[in-house]
Amino acid sequence: HTATVIREAILALQARGIPAIPDTDALIVPEGKGELACHLIGKPLFNLTGVKGLVGGQRFDLAKQ
Repeated sequence: HTATVIREAILALQARGIPAIPDTDALIVPEGKGELACHLIGKPLFNLTGVKGLVGGQRFDLAKQ
């Protein structure tokens, strides 16, 4: 599931003109875009697996949807 979520997050970030580089099961994005990347990865991953992913040291927060 992770590869699917990462692919969709890359496409969503690129559609917004934000460069994103996949790094194993992660993305490297510009400073200040981490929260958006966390949401684009965290929500689908949680919906598929029930797991709250860790992004930049922070867990995906359902309350910030």
